[in-house]
Amino acid sequence: MGRGQAQPLPPGQLPKPEAALDQPFEALLRLLRNVQRPAHHSGLQGQFHVMCHLVTYLGKVSTTGMQFFSGCTEKPVIELWKKHTLAREDIFPANALLEIRPFQVWLHHLDHKGEATVHMDTFQVARIAYCTADHNVSPNIFAWVYREINDDLSYQMDCHAVECESKLEAKKLAHAMMEAFKKTFHSMKSDGRIHRNSSSEEVSQELESDDG
Repeated sequence: MGRGQAQPLPPGQLPKPEAALDQPFEALLRLLRNVQRPAHHSGLQGQFHVMCHLVTYLGKVSTTGMQFFSGCTEKPVIELWKKHTLAREDIFPANALLEIRPFQVWLHHLDHKGEATVHMDTFQVARIAYCTADHNVSPNIFAWVYREINDDLSYQMDCHAVECESKLEAKKLAHAMMEAFKKTFHSMKSDGRIHRNSSSEEVSQELESDDG
């Protein structure tokens, strides 16, 4: 089953349903009506287009280490994929809408009927340590490592993963996430919240809870 993609919207417009009738577009339309947002954000580095994609959220798993590099998400993604495939049916619809914005990533959850729910996970872009769409278990999986701040101000590193409609869609999400991170980095550097000589690759290791 294909899963659709909602393109960035001009102000006041809603997306038109695409061909497949088995996709939860009605839920998507209702969700977009309730979530008012501009089609793009203007910032220090120009415009940023908000990306919205219907995905299947595979969950999260804690990971160790502070240095992240190519292949570091393979093991947690395999674990999440195995858990997901054991529980899935032959046809498993999208269960979330992933929205990538300049400073935050929103994961809107859908119920088993594809209906919009009030539950939404918010990820601060500055706490995202690593993201990639290059996975051996499936080229359609996009994953990111996130620094979760606990109530006692300690933190843990969690790997989150979503299954996309295609390999291309997964790569689009990875590109959008990197653009969002660059926006956040340049904004925080301009505001003086990070060192002027810091690089964008270092900032995710330096930031704690001062990212909103």
